[in-house]
Amino acid sequence: MLISDDDIIIEGAVKRIIHFLRAHPDVSLAYLDAVAFRDQYTGVENCHGYKYLSPVEADKVTTDKDEFLHYCRRLFGFTSVYIWATDRVHAIENPEQYFETYFLQCYITVLCSNRGNDQLGLIHGPCVAVGEYSIVGNYDLAQVEGVYYKKMMEFAIQNGYPRKPLEEFFMWKICYLGFYTVLKEKSLGIHNTSIRTLFDLTKKSPYAWTHLYPAFLVPGFISRWAITVRHKLHKRNVETRVNRPTEENQK
Repeated sequence: MLISDDDIIIEGAVKRIIHFLRAHPDVSLAYLDAVAFRDQYTGVENCHGYKYLSPVEADKVTTDKDEFLHYCRRLFGFTSVYIWATDRVHAIENPEQYFETYFLQCYITVLCSNRGNDQLGLIHGPCVAVGEYSIVGNYDLAQVEGVYYKKMMEFAIQNGYPRKPLEEFFMWKICYLGFYTVLKEKSLGIHNTSIRTLFDLTKKSPYAWTHLYPAFLVPGFISRWAITVRHKLHKRNVETRVNRPTEENQK
């Protein structure tokens, strides 16, 4: 199990996880129920559920990837909410081929669940609190969350995951992230994300016409106002900043 540096294992979760794994030793991949916190973790009682994430009502094991995706699709491949069977990780051939894919952890997740009879665990929680911050990634979101994520998603489909829910999720994800990333970058006066690549990825989707493309037309001063208002409404730090900035975009 790997935990990102800005996520939290919730109090009591380790005991629940160990109990589940002892009860189901043949599980090759397990998903942990998750909630989120804004800016600073102050206890699970102050966390919020994801609007587009189905909570795990009770511990269960399934071999149905459709059912598994019903719960984890919103965080498919997200590092902190998965547990991989160690023997399956060690059995991955030539793992170096997945280096520089931006989603190494996602390929591990797929390769731990690519057999038809793989037992997939769903662990009731919440177990992990995911950090949400007022940041802009220091990378081209269209390339990473678009081009490279789509390649990973096709790999998952080739290994037994259902196409339709993943494609629906991809379009929602790239439009949602793209919309707010474009606004945030405009508010900071930076241009990391390729608008052309975003357009190429979404041009055949009517959903993108109303949920992504309006961001392309918003001027910077309105973007700054809109992002500030949204952060205040969500009781989030109103300062938007670049995550892990380089010297170039610090100037």
